[in-house]
Amino acid sequence: MTEENLVAMSHVTKPTVWIGKKGMDPLIIEEIKKQLKAKKLIKVKILGGAIDEHNIDKKQFPYEVAKLVDAEVVNKIGFTFTLYKQ
Repeated sequence: MTEENLVAMSHVTKPTVWIGKKGMDPLIIEEIKKQLKAKKLIKVKILGGAIDEHNIDKKQFPYEVAKLVDAEVVNKIGFTFTLYKQ
């Protein structure tokens, strides 16, 4: 799948994982891994509580998550990003 196709698909994908006040706890990491295995392309939304509680840098955070779950960042807009794992 080309990067252009992935970006186009990311625009129509709805968020299926929300990161809230608990931040990146082990349950969230496992959920992201599980969804990536099943769907290959998922969208993640960072909620305001996570940003306030954990001082998240919204520009760098998607790449940190991608590294944790061995995926790549396809697209990021504001507090939402899309991950892909082949």
